[in-house]
Parts: sequence; structure tokens; C-alpha cells
Amino acid sequence: MKKIITVVLCLISVFMVVGCGKKSDENYVAPNSKEAQEKSTKKSNCTVFECLKKIKPESTVEQINKIIGFEGKLTNEKYNEYTWEFSNTESLTATYYSSDKATIDTKYNRDSLKNKKVDLTKYSEIQSALKSGSSLTYDEFKSKVGGVDGTLTYMSSSSNKYIWVNKNGEYLIGTFSNTTNKCTFIIGQIRK
Repeated sequence: MKKIITVVLCLISVFMVVGCGKKSDENYVAPNSKEAQEKSTKKSNCTVFECLKKIKPESTVEQINKIIGFEGKLTNEKYNEYTWEFSNTESLTATYYSSDKATIDTKYNRDSLKNKKVDLTKYSEIQSALKSGSSLTYDEFKSKVGGVDGTLTYMSSSSNKYIWVNKNGEYLIGTFSNTTNKCTFIIGQIRK
């Protein structure tokens, strides 16, 4: 009798640990499945970066919905923040803090922006110009990084941010004033 009770208790324990029937997470999708690939990319009218170029800080949520091709989701009610998810790794967020102008930011995979033409060897010249107060205009900055246009990743009514990524994954992000077109801040990762 003890053996039967032990076997029954063991079976109950196994079912409790392993579970049976339907998975508890009904939204689970195997990472490499066809369903995951279909779920990861929404149908939009443009890529996240192409869409960002068409949007202005004055754009309304409805205008951005039309540009992108699908509706944004209210992700922060306090700050009136909307997010459009293009894929698992790319999204665009418009935040209307206390005005009718948005601060627009993107989430992206930096490796997808690698460009063999980007040359970051003149970083010290860029840094010196910024420290001296003379700064660089966008075009001057661009000429120092190989003549390659940066990828617009952020915009507000006062500034825009661009990123340059070289073939090794090193990068520079420059913030440029909308009134002077000069670089006001840089950040990045460059191996020496």
C-alpha cells in the first residue's frame, strides 16, 4: 500500500512541476518560428528611419499614424507618450510632454547601421572643436567622419541626433542645435 501511495504522490509531483495541458503563456511564440518572424514586423509605409525623416515635432499622433501606416499605442499616459513598434528591435516613440510639439526618439539595432565608409579616426578633432566652443556644423562634422550622412535617430523642436557606425561597430552620436546647426554634444564608443 505504501508503494502505491508513493507512486501516486510522485506522479502528482511530476504533474505539478512539469504541468499538463495548455501552456500558461498563450502568447508565447518560438523565437525562430515563422509566426515569430511574421509577428516581429508590422506592415508600415516606411522603415523606422524613413518614417522619422517624414515626421516633424509638430506632427500630431494622427499624422504620425498616417505616415507610419499603423496606429501608435499610448505607452505613458502621464507624459502623453505614443510608441509605434516596427519589429522586436525597432520602434519610434513620440512624447508630447506639456505641449503640442513632440520629442521623437527611436529604438534600433545599432549593428544594422554599420557602414564601411564611416571613418571615426578624426574623433579627437571633433572633440577639440566641441571643447573649444567653436563646434562644428552638421556638414563639417559629416566631413570629419568620412563624408557619410548620419542616421537621424531623435528629434525635438530644439535639436536632432544622428549616429555614425563604422564597420567594426564603433559609433559616434552627435546632437545638433536646430537654430545654429552646430554640434552641441557627442557620445560614442571608439576603441583606441
